Amino acid sequence: MPQYEVRIAQNSEIKPVMNLLVKERSRFPSFARLMNSPWRRILYQKWVTPRYLRTSANTFVMLQDGELAGYAVAEQSGDAFHLADFVVTDGYDRRALLAILFRKVEQLAIDRSYRYLRASPWEADDETMATFDEAGFHLLDYYLWAFGGVITGVEPPAAVNLRPLNNREHGELRTKFLVMELDASDNPGREVIDAIFLRRRLPPFKAYAIELTGPEGDTVDIGYLSPRPNERDDGVLSLVISLDPAYWGSELETQTMGGFLSEVGQGNPQPARILVSTNAHADRIEEAMAGYDLVREMDMRPVLYKILAPANPPAE
Repeated sequence: MPQYEVRIAQNSEIKPVMNLLVKERSRFPSFARLMNSPWRRILYQKWVTPRYLRTSANTFVMLQDGELAGYAVAEQSGDAFHLADFVVTDGYDRRALLAILFRKVEQLAIDRSYRYLRASPWEADDETMATFDEAGFHLLDYYLWAFGGVITGVEPPAAVNLRPLNNREHGELRTKFLVMELDASDNPGREVIDAIFLRRRLPPFKAYAIELTGPEGDTVDIGYLSPRPNERDDGVLSLVISLDPAYWGSELETQTMGGFLSEVGQGNPQPARILVSTNAHADRIEEAMAGYDLVREMDMRPVLYKILAPANPPAE
């Protein structure tokens, strides 16, 4: 019968873990392009990754019959203990090793008084998701879905203007409409989103207010839009949108997104990935997106979570 062991990596095991990490991550185009640069590869392998694995993260090795079968990396920040990366190589008992890993990471999080445990698998295949489910994790309804395809030739609605936002307005408007979307959704993981993700630093991309002009010429902000060109090194423009739920799935919404992407493409087909923040929003616009041949799929690296401790009771 196979013998399994999952434990914190020893210093002598960091290099084999790093080699396995580089090999596995090189299957993804953005990482492979990073490693194509000789000086970046040397920097990454000789300094950045070893230092990260030794001092910044909790690095685990997974052993089967004494052989290195995989690794995992867990990070600590804020209210959450984060299982950020894990790999079990082919030929080893992935399900058994992951089940042990999840128990080890959860116990470490509890020992260090963390309230939440979250994980971000690189590949959300059925076997991996089933193992998380058996361990008591839940899929977080937060930027879970994307609509991908190619857009061209869509006219933006005449009543909509996209107003550029400065950094302060960017943060305020993003939070306003994201909270509005969350309030309109049945989201059991809401406290995790509020505690972790609403506090995160904004990514360094442009953002616009979706400004609607009424019949009398008055204007009102109805949403937030942020284009992220080539964010994943795949030539695709990611478009993040949060919107007043009254407009979900409307022609105004789809024409706003399609018109913006068509203008970016300047008459050429524009590869796009449209990201929405909640399952409820994705459900409402799926039919309209299909009309533009945009296909709904689970986005890269979904978030799974467990709540490890009850909220602190109010002070008497």
